[in-house]
Amino acid sequence: MNQMIQTLKQAHTLGLDLESHYKYSFGNMISLIQISTHTADYLLDPFKTYDEIRSDLRKVLEDPKKLLVVHGAANDLIWLKGELGICPKGVIDVQIYDMLETGTKQGISFDRLRDKYIHGNACVNKKVTDKSICQLADWRLRPLPKDLQIYAQEDSHYVLKIWNEILKQGKTDLIKAAVHQTKNLLLKEYSPPKFDYTDQLKRQKLKNLIFPDNFKLFQLLWKFQTYLGRLQDQNPLMYFTIRQLLNISRQRPTDRLSLHWSPRLGMLEKSKLKRQKEMGPRICYKGAKEQTKS
Repeated sequence: MNQMIQTLKQAHTLGLDLESHYKYSFGNMISLIQISTHTADYLLDPFKTYDEIRSDLRKVLEDPKKLLVVHGAANDLIWLKGELGICPKGVIDVQIYDMLETGTKQGISFDRLRDKYIHGNACVNKKVTDKSICQLADWRLRPLPKDLQIYAQEDSHYVLKIWNEILKQGKTDLIKAAVHQTKNLLLKEYSPPKFDYTDQLKRQKLKNLIFPDNFKLFQLLWKFQTYLGRLQDQNPLMYFTIRQLLNISRQRPTDRLSLHWSPRLGMLEKSKLKRQKEMGPRICYKGAKEQTKS
């Protein structure tokens, strides 16, 4: 850690990326920090080095003489400030730069941006067979699988190469504008996730499925699974989705088996129970019980 800090202190430009975990946890959780110089790449485990990050690394990243280069980092910068108390002074998002240069409102993916600016370069993560799996991976896993390490290394490594190509273009005004817009992202305040059923109903256009007779039960179910999620550090919607809760409150199942046979409770669970049906109700119930525990 000390050797890394000394190396970072000597660099003027750093590539930065985060891997966060939010799908299966109650709130967002920064699970990996990737930092690159022009000569070295570092993967930092925040679970083991939280205190060092909050002290030593914070001083490096907040150094106004340093420039942090990122890509599509609107959420990363907010999480960095909210979870680790780090607020960089000099930062530029190359995705924002590209949007300003092309006049588009939608930023392109990192892979496309890399291919656009870096022609003919070998990709760090050639060995990664399916990047979509890495994007949805549980970054809390320890030890972190090799494929995920290679995938994580790529963003901070290549974002510096993209930045070098941008500098060669010499479009100073665009660079200044991109820096200004990136800094505006830091003005946003971090707020813990709020699991609000009204927002979910509106977003998924499900308000028409709410009936007065079932609404109270629906509210109780929502409140209970939110409490359970907070207790177990689990995303409440991983227990039951909003649509599933609506169906449960309407059908009012009286036992676990009926609960798991409720319509729209997921094709995976229903197909699992269907395969067990011929083995008798005891086995079906056991499968449902095991799923409830998991």
